[in-house]
Amino acid sequence: MHVGQLGYSPDGRFLLAETGVVEGRLSEIVLWDLTRRVAAQRIPGGKFALSPGGNLLAVVTTARRLQLWTLDPFGEAAAPNEAATMAFAWSTPAFSSNGNRLAATDRSGNVHVWTVADWREQTRLKVQPIPSWVLFTHDGETLLSEAGKRVLQWRLANGQQIGSFDGQTANVSSAALSSNGLLLATGSIDNTARVWDLASHRLIAAFACGAGQINSVAFSRDGKSLAAGTYEGPIQLWNVAARQQSATLRGHLSYIGSLAFSSDGRTLASSSMDKTIRLWQAPPFDETHRVSGAAR
Repeated sequence: MHVGQLGYSPDGRFLLAETGVVEGRLSEIVLWDLTRRVAAQRIPGGKFALSPGGNLLAVVTTARRLQLWTLDPFGEAAAPNEAATMAFAWSTPAFSSNGNRLAATDRSGNVHVWTVADWREQTRLKVQPIPSWVLFTHDGETLLSEAGKRVLQWRLANGQQIGSFDGQTANVSSAALSSNGLLLATGSIDNTARVWDLASHRLIAAFACGAGQINSVAFSRDGKSLAAGTYEGPIQLWNVAARQQSATLRGHLSYIGSLAFSSDGRTLASSSMDKTIRLWQAPPFDETHRVSGAAR
């Protein structure tokens, strides 16, 4: 059992954590109440996306179905009608920055984009190879998708690819956008993290992390720092403008599954194959809390 994907609710009250084994079998999503330090809810699940408003949770389940949940009040919500007959890829879905649209990838490589208000399919992109994640850009006009060593960018209005981010020498394992939507960070199994200008596709910085492949990246809320989770366990903090490493967080004993900054930017959460979630106060990134045993 390991702890994988993490995500904070916008109010900072809950930390969502996906726990499971390879390809999500036996997976569930745990909603940790950070005030009471207890598991408030458990959802059968897998890969997830939380709406920017914090109340709607989209989950690609271990049965490769798409399920929707509301957090307050807690309960299962209606999903797109056609999704009931689809088999979905083991791929992380995404909400647009305004919460009006949801994107999810089926097992044939079709990325479906629905409007949340009426679950009408707005766009369908044919993407190959099948991406392990998709991301909306902040303006909502384009979508990013993982494509091996590259990240592709698609215009939603016409479904056409309009560009790519090239430079990683091995598969891109993770990506994140800065809070202002201007920067894209990628992490790769080539042991590097890279920062790109989203508009021009220009490479701004490349960080040689030197502690194994990079499984997760996350921008600080002000976009000045990039956190990179390594295969060997250390978490590296990089000053983006100075292109220098600013800190190394040690404590995890195995590879980092996910990183997430709280909405106020004061806490960095990390998950690991060592079955723990750790919370680090930012800065100076001292460990403030640890959840052991991951799921239970």
